[in-house]
Formats: sequence, structure tokens, C-alpha cells
Amino acid sequence: MHDETGSGKRQHNNSAGQGGTVTLSTGAEDTPRQSASAGGSRLLLAESDPDVGSDLLLRLAPHRVDVTVCTDGAEALFRAGLLRPDLVLVSADIELVRSDRVIALLRRGLGVPIIAGVQPGTADEGVTMLQAGATACVLRPYQTDELLTLIRSAHANAATEPSDGPLRTGPISLDPVRHQAWHADEPLSLPLREFELLHYLMRNAGRVISRDELCQRIWSNDRQLAANTITVHIRRLRQRLGDNVTHPHLIRTVRGVGYLLDVSPTAVPGPTPPTGEPGPTRTSGTGEP
Repeated sequence: MHDETGSGKRQHNNSAGQGGTVTLSTGAEDTPRQSASAGGSRLLLAESDPDVGSDLLLRLAPHRVDVTVCTDGAEALFRAGLLRPDLVLVSADIELVRSDRVIALLRRGLGVPIIAGVQPGTADEGVTMLQAGATACVLRPYQTDELLTLIRSAHANAATEPSDGPLRTGPISLDPVRHQAWHADEPLSLPLREFELLHYLMRNAGRVISRDELCQRIWSNDRQLAANTITVHIRRLRQRLGDNVTHPHLIRTVRGVGYLLDVSPTAVPGPTPPTGEPGPTRTSGTGEP
């Protein structure tokens, strides 16, 4: 490993019973850390070996990459929400919270690449992490050129993806930062999963989204997901939006394919039949309207 004397410092803060964060720097103490807003990039590294993180920082710092190292999975989940990194690199042997669980939880809240770091000859670990939602796998020990390529790709993709700002589709408005939604300017009270579902539908308004895609994006490819979970959440979301559950106008079912948030001017909710007086039914490949 490298000699840190004179070229940088490492502080390891790992209190008993708590997650550990390794704060790393490569210059004088009064030198500000580079950030994405200053033209650099943020890398969040979930790595149980602080020496690996220290080595990565020294190699990536000349390329204006700010590395934050978390030595366990719980700390990585906490830091990810605060830092909003451009790329997350999760080691397969991360402690406290399993790597696949860390990836699944990060995938729900972050729209950035999540890379799985695996040892050679551990294909099963890589498959498990990919199934949990990892974007790709890289082999350890980490190679500088490979990581820089991934970081540049993350920036390029971010430039072409929809922003995380407020959205409006027909009578529906949503602010992902404030976690608020409105229908016809009336506030909606949505559980977290329904909010995430509505957010994804609005970001892809006018496009048919398959059930498999929703399972991957909203439920992180949860293999224990009940067969009717998506159907139930779609139905509840329609009800909260005042959409007709038997003849939906806003969230339409495309038979045998998935769902579409209709952006046409005629996509306005119709009257919902009173209880005990159901309207005519229409079935689809999913067994629902």
C-alpha cells in the first residue's frame, strides 16, 4: 500500500455499536473538498477495509473525484441520502447490512449507477448484487481507469435523464424533493410506495411501462413480491387520484403489457360508480381494468 505521510491523512471514526465513516483528504487541512458543483464528481464507496478507500482517494483525487468511504452498509445508506453521489461502489463483503440489501435500498432512492465490487471467482455474489439492482460489476482490486470510465458515463447519463425537479402531468403535480403531490391543486396523502409509483409513472408519462419494469424500479426486483402487489398499488393510486376504477382515464391498463399514464387532454377522471352500483367491467391480461 502507499505511504500516506506528507501526501494525505486518514481519520477513522468507528464508535462501538455504530457505523464507521472514513473521512479522507489529500491536501492541506484548509483545502476545500472538491464537489460536483465545483466541476468534480462524488463517489460513495461502501468498503469495510479503510485502506482500500484511502488508496482509491489518492488515485482519484487528481481527477477531481471526491471519495466518501463508509465502512459498513448502514452508514452507506445514511450518507447516500445526504451526499447525493454521482456513483456508488458497494463491496460484496460490506458488513452490518448485506451488500445486496444495501443496493436494493439505494436503488429505491437514488437514480445513479450502483456498481458492485467483487473478487475474481465469485460470480454468485455478482449475480446476487445485480439482481438486487446493481448497474454493473467490477473486479477487485479496483482499477483507476475503469472507475473513471464509469464516473464519466454516469455524468453523461445524468445529462440526458429527466431532472429531479417538480413535475406536472395533466391535473397531477409532484415535487420529489419536498415529497409532495397534488391532484387538481388539492394535496394528496400518499404512502411512500405509492408516491414512488406515481413519480415513476409521471417521469415516463405517455409511455407504456411493463409490470416487470415497475417491479425492478419500484420494488428493486423483490423476488418475494406477491403476484397482485402491483395491481393493488395501481388500484389504490387510481382511487386517490379520483380515477374511475372500472374505466380508468389517467392510469390506463394496456392489456398484457403494463400501464400508461395518459397525457392526452381527454385524460380526466370520470365519475366513480357509487358503492353497490358497479359499472360495467373490462378485463385485461392482468385480471384488472
